[in-house]
Amino acid sequence: MGEVLRVIHQRVDDYFEITDRGSTVPTEIRGGLVSFLTMSYILLVNPNILTAWIDYDPDHLKEDYGKDIATATAITCGLGSILVGVLARMPFAIGPGMGLNTFVAALYSAATSKGDLADAKNTFGVVSATTFVAGVILLVISAANLVSPAVNAMPMTMKTAIMVGIGAFQAFVGMREMGIVVSDSTNLVNLEEFPSFIWQHRGEYNSGYAQLLFVIGLLLTTVLFMKRVKGSILLGIFLVTALSWAMNIGGGKLPVPPVGVPELSHTWATVDFAGWVRNAKKFAPQTFVILLITIFDCGGVLFGIGQLLNLPAKYAAAAEKKRESARVINGSIEQHGTGEDRHAEILPG
Repeated sequence: MGEVLRVIHQRVDDYFEITDRGSTVPTEIRGGLVSFLTMSYILLVNPNILTAWIDYDPDHLKEDYGKDIATATAITCGLGSILVGVLARMPFAIGPGMGLNTFVAALYSAATSKGDLADAKNTFGVVSATTFVAGVILLVISAANLVSPAVNAMPMTMKTAIMVGIGAFQAFVGMREMGIVVSDSTNLVNLEEFPSFIWQHRGEYNSGYAQLLFVIGLLLTTVLFMKRVKGSILLGIFLVTALSWAMNIGGGKLPVPPVGVPELSHTWATVDFAGWVRNAKKFAPQTFVILLITIFDCGGVLFGIGQLLNLPAKYAAAAEKKRESARVINGSIEQHGTGEDRHAEILPG
């Protein structure tokens, strides 16, 4: 059994080039778990954003669509991350673009007549077709290797700005969801004013205790991260969650159902391609905008994370190691055959 596990460990290491990149299998497992926990908020936020345009809702359309969107989000993140890991062998997780979903929600809102439930259902199909068409175009140009030149042509300053902008927006979304930042008619946004802390009301969302726990968890995670403690983000998430459950702060309650039946029945096969074609003059420019935003987002995120993890240097070192091995092997072959060493620069990798 031990030999089988050793062989599996070695094959996984060799396939994903874990050791060559200066990492270990336990580190990759811990990183995957942290990525899942830090991304899981999308399962709550994405449905809220993409159903915010539904006002008149006698048929509980917002709740039904929200469940389907949550399921689709989970499937997309899971399959996308697996494909990136298995095919590209890159340490990147895939998820909805925070910001792009807001743009799509604005399309829903702009295309819907307030109070018209039938129009809301039709709009969902047409706008969903818009995002689907953009995805198909992106898939085609990616298969034709046309995305990489566009990303490589982006200035370094733009790639850095995209990464910083996405991070700032996600921080804003987090503070907004926690009720720390609220809408303001004068200044657009403002800090929330919490009433005096009353322990008996700690289970309420806006009691102030949930926000205090959020700040404590954020500061603790930041300190652990700056001290380079392994699993710092994971530790911060576990601690805040445990405190919320144990002290019933902010509505955290146990037990939580471990599993649930995924929902897709309300939005399955509702993409309205015919409606998109009829309104192509209106939605084609929006499709192009979604396509550009996606390309810029991918370019900025890949650049930012790659620089943070020092991936260019690690890949360069791994590639040089492969080339050196190829030179040695080729040199032996050439020496045996012709007495010359040509270094095998044409060998792949």
